[in-house]
Amino acid sequence: MKLIIRKEAEQTISHALAWYEQQRTGLGEHFISELEHCLGRIRQHPKLYSVAYRTIRRAPLRTFPFSVYYLANDRQITVLRVLHQRQHQPSG
Repeated sequence: MKLIIRKEAEQTISHALAWYEQQRTGLGEHFISELEHCLGRIRQHPKLYSVAYRTIRRAPLRTFPFSVYYLANDRQITVLRVLHQRQHQPSG
């Protein structure tokens, strides 16, 4: 299944990677590894995670306070945003 990551999500991922790496060497890589694991689960089981708003699903990361917000259909998964849960609350 095709995976598309929108620009807004890529920007958040880049900022989080840099911030975590500044906090402790290797922590940014751990963040990316966990994100990749989450994206892999989404690709394998797109309907595993609950609907956050209308057809947008939310997949939380395990050890970092971020969630992946995405849309899924039969052909592709589109990652709309990756949001820090303490800074953003989805509106509905």
